[in-house]
Amino acid sequence: HEGLKCYQEALEYNPRYAPAYYNIGVVFSELQDFEAALEYYSKAVSLNPLYCEAYCNLGVIYKKQGELEKSIEQYLKAISVNPNFSIARHNLAIAYTDF
Repeated sequence: HEGLKCYQEALEYNPRYAPAYYNIGVVFSELQDFEAALEYYSKAVSLNPLYCEAYCNLGVIYKKQGELEKSIEQYLKAISVNPNFSIARHNLAIAYTDF
């Protein structure tokens, strides 16, 4: 996967570049490799605790895996970082209705 290669090269130059980890997570999500995606999104938020998109994507994966409590926790983190993040608010509402 070409995108994956580019982001991995970016990490060779700067292993603390959170957006590269996030984007690798996106690639793995698209490939349906959710365990790898979780790992990369988690690394992104460990490097940048304000990365609301990464929290939201963690929530999406946890919801797909049927882990609603973890999903809700991640959406709440995303919203705490950015209260106006409408995607996380929407996903949170859906997760609550599935709970």
